[in-house]
Amino acid sequence: MEKKIKEAGVFTAWIGGIMLIAGLMWFFTQPLRHQFLLEQVNARFADLERSFYLEKAVPPGEGPKTRIPLGVWYTLRDSNQRALVFSLIAGGISYPCVALVSEAGGVDEIIPLLRDPELPPGLTAGYIRRIEWDAQEEP
Repeated sequence: MEKKIKEAGVFTAWIGGIMLIAGLMWFFTQPLRHQFLLEQVNARFADLERSFYLEKAVPPGEGPKTRIPLGVWYTLRDSNQRALVFSLIAGGISYPCVALVSEAGGVDEIIPLLRDPELPPGLTAGYIRRIEWDAQEEP
């Protein structure tokens, strides 16, 4: 009986150690992942011949105070607007997009990042409400 308890404890500690290492790697690689995402989105903007580019990720303490993150907030170069890089999900399919958000917190435009964007009609309305709700400053 003691041997089974000892083996279960060792197994639990081993799984906990793996989860701790994975969590630390996830936390400490955030700046690298945000920079990679910024470069990929800017490359797509260049392909789409857009005149704006993402500049840097908004630090967690300075961005919108949301309980459930929808995506990653970025500032736009030479503009007071912000951009949210996120994925629309419909029917099990993920559609990566960028929402351009004005200073007032309204969504100006949602730009699909796929080569052949075919967003289902009516899908963006719920996401626009959620983004605008997240972009509002707390009272």
